[in-house]
Amino acid sequence: MLPELDPKISERYRRMPTVQVTVNDRCVGCGRCTEQVCFVDAIQVVDGKAHIGEDCRGCGLCVEVCPQQAIDLTYDQTLFYRAAVERIADLVDVT
Repeated sequence: MLPELDPKISERYRRMPTVQVTVNDRCVGCGRCTEQVCFVDAIQVVDGKAHIGEDCRGCGLCVEVCPQQAIDLTYDQTLFYRAAVERIADLVDVT
């Protein structure tokens, strides 16, 4: 679904603080992660290895499609929850 997002919607989608998407040593540069997967085109193959750019929203679609399991999505769970609460605190009663 995400690769088909209207640009007006995808512009508003942001990576949560503490979420990191990284490429590990298993990457063989096959390019599967670049084939209409990322809705902001934040991943490219550079020098035979996937490279994730600053525009990455942390959605994890590239992680799911990688046949080599060469892309990792990680987050600091404690900081993730704190950041989530801070983002929505003005919108809802979080007590």
